[in-house]
Amino acid sequence: MKFVVKKGRNMLKKNLKKIVLVFTLVLLLFSGISPIFSIKVGAESYEAVEDNIEALFLDSESEKVKEFHQQVNEVMITNQEGNKETATISDIDLVRILEKSGYVVSSEIKRIMFQRGAGVTKIVWYGNRRNGNYNLYLSKSMLQAIKYAQSGINVLSAAMSAFSGNLFMFTRGMIRATVNMIRANAIIHGKVFYSRVWILRGSGNQ
Repeated sequence: MKFVVKKGRNMLKKNLKKIVLVFTLVLLLFSGISPIFSIKVGAESYEAVEDNIEALFLDSESEKVKEFHQQVNEVMITNQEGNKETATISDIDLVRILEKSGYVVSSEIKRIMFQRGAGVTKIVWYGNRRNGNYNLYLSKSMLQAIKYAQSGINVLSAAMSAFSGNLFMFTRGMIRATVNMIRANAIIHGKVFYSRVWILRGSGNQ
């Protein structure tokens, strides 16, 4: 009698394990699927998509990166006032330099970035760059590209790579945190993101 009860319990445990395994696999399967939906932004409609969060320059060829930085330095406007350093580049210049350096920029990103024509991306460093204290100003077009375009995160990665140079490895986590904040909020105006000691402290409208 005890043997029958024990055998029945073992069978029940095996069945429960199978059920849990199947349920876990189903959760894993569906957790990898992101809903795609359309959102109206001004006169255009863009799809909100979840793209690969690996940044553009994490494993790119060094020659491409070198070419990109060289061309960016030719058009980037910089200004130093005391311990405050400002660097500015237009969204159009950023996209054009990416293409000229050999990177593929989707037509969707170009459509978003070129629609206004006057958008700029700017960073203001406070003190030594290594301290990670900066304000990052992103135009409305840049925000739309990041939120709605496939691989839009790569455009932000390109901008941060241009602004931070050899400190880019420190900005990877900040890029993801910034993108998460952008995708969680509506886009009405350009925004400024505040980093203190490489930690995203918040954001505000420009």
